[in-house]
Amino acid sequence: MMNYLFIVKQLLNNMFLFISFLFIWGQFFRNKKYLLTPMAPIKVRVLCGIIGGVLGGLLMSFIMRDQNFLPIDFRNFAIVISAINGGYLSSFITGLLLSCFSIISLGVNYESLIISVTMLTISIGCGFVSKKNIQKINQWIYMISYSLILQYTFMLIFPSPMAAGGQRFYKNFVIYSFLTIMFGFVVYYLSEYINQSNLMFMKYKEDSSKDFLTGLNNVREFDSLFNNLSRKAVEKKKSLSLMIIDIDWFKKINDTYGHSSGDEVLKQLGEVLKRNCRTFDIVSRNGGEEFSILLINCPSAESIEIAERIRRAVEKYEFMLPTGGKVNISVSVGVATYPNIVGNTGKLRESADIALYEAKRTGRNKVVQYY
Repeated sequence: MMNYLFIVKQLLNNMFLFISFLFIWGQFFRNKKYLLTPMAPIKVRVLCGIIGGVLGGLLMSFIMRDQNFLPIDFRNFAIVISAINGGYLSSFITGLLLSCFSIISLGVNYESLIISVTMLTISIGCGFVSKKNIQKINQWIYMISYSLILQYTFMLIFPSPMAAGGQRFYKNFVIYSFLTIMFGFVVYYLSEYINQSNLMFMKYKEDSSKDFLTGLNNVREFDSLFNNLSRKAVEKKKSLSLMIIDIDWFKKINDTYGHSSGDEVLKQLGEVLKRNCRTFDIVSRNGGEEFSILLINCPSAESIEIAERIRRAVEKYEFMLPTGGKVNISVSVGVATYPNIVGNTGKLRESADIALYEAKRTGRNKVVQYY
């Protein structure tokens, strides 16, 4: 008689382990630096494959054999998850680790070798499916179907009492396939829920630190970066320059061409600033028409050169308006440098503001260094 309690117990054991692991997985890959896709950096995909292999190894401890039923084995889902998220490389690494775990657990014998070959074959097949340009749900269905066919072949090849059970074997395998498909859809939708939650988390996190219009750092992120860089400059006795930039007569642009044109000028100015400072300098929009640039390890003479380069670039640039017209603008720039001009990083912003005010007061379209 079929042991339904055994089936339910195995299914719940595997499901609870998977749910726990997926949420831990989601926490690990919710950082943009470790965003997991088949096109992610190699080190991220290798890490995905290793984590998938660990998951499969944990699932091995929940494989129990019942004399009246096929063993419940969901290790293939570790491979499928790696393939879906990390592509071919992650899939193969997970399959390779599962093969090694099987040999370590069962020893070198006929059964462990067949399992190892099956796991590797599943990983290779799932890796190829991950390369197909089809919807993720279809990839998932193809991978599950492929793994079931291979497992069926394995159970026929391996001389176990269940495989020799004739009609009972086929009946039990149909039930096992149904459980696998059902479990597969639960894992798929849970995995997608976690992935979408991570994407939303990263979007909200980015929105909280980026200016919605220009994509530059916002004032909150500027404050955080300024405090960190100020501390490092003091600790390492390095120079730190701050440049505050303000558009001259920006209100006239809004009044003459409209606020949508003003917004377009702000977006294009952000690009001009990024192109004309050093690649590692930090550009922010502090609000309205005011921008700032943190110049890391930059003495006063070099900061003035960069500021003048930016001023000239803005002056020459023709800003395209949504109406198809063009407009030229100018900027005033205030610069302050720690430690050779300003002796206290806490006074750096105030000093740059004073220099900016002086640039505005004495004619605009100029760079003034605090002294």
